Amino acid sequence: MQWSDLVANQLHDLKNQLGVLMQQIDSTQAEERILLQKSSRLIHDDLNSLLILFRMDENKFKLDRMDLPLCDVPEEAAARHEPLLRSSDIDLQLECDPDAYGFYDRPLLVSVLAHGVLNAINAQAKTIQLQAKLEGQGCCFSVDDDGVGLNAPIEQSERIPGAGVGILLGKEVAAAHKRGEQQGELTLQPSEALGGTQLRLWIPQ
Repeated sequence: MQWSDLVANQLHDLKNQLGVLMQQIDSTQAEERILLQKSSRLIHDDLNSLLILFRMDENKFKLDRMDLPLCDVPEEAAARHEPLLRSSDIDLQLECDPDAYGFYDRPLLVSVLAHGVLNAINAQAKTIQLQAKLEGQGCCFSVDDDGVGLNAPIEQSERIPGAGVGILLGKEVAAAHKRGEQQGELTLQPSEALGGTQLRLWIPQ
């Protein structure tokens, strides 16, 4: 077994072990459960993102683009964090056209938006807005929140320093979605809609 395969297997095993721990967390007290859910979910998503990035870097990851409804991405991203959203009493708003379709790799885009949702939760957001729409010659997915914002000191949020793996994954996933000379892009900017932060992912069609 090559060193790269060993690292990939270890990441996969850690992700599975953490999944078991996350199931056990549900039996703890309410306040402790919310904190543990946030931390464990962030670690789980970061491990998953690291595994994807590792495979992409080793050229062992192939895009599986399919023609699918745009709504699939924000709906699945929200579903990943549904227990945490509910226990944190967060208002989740979903805006998408059920008749709009896009050509994309669903698991990868869901991972990017799910990271955006978790970042919003950790930024103490009370309202999170997920949106998917056709835009120009592509499709756009976004996560807006009313949290502490991009420039807030780390002590004002519950973000873990260095936990920017999701953003790195998002940039790589965006760049991997190409059409001709166009390629996708991921941006972080202040949210005009809610006043916190907006994560925006655009991919060409």
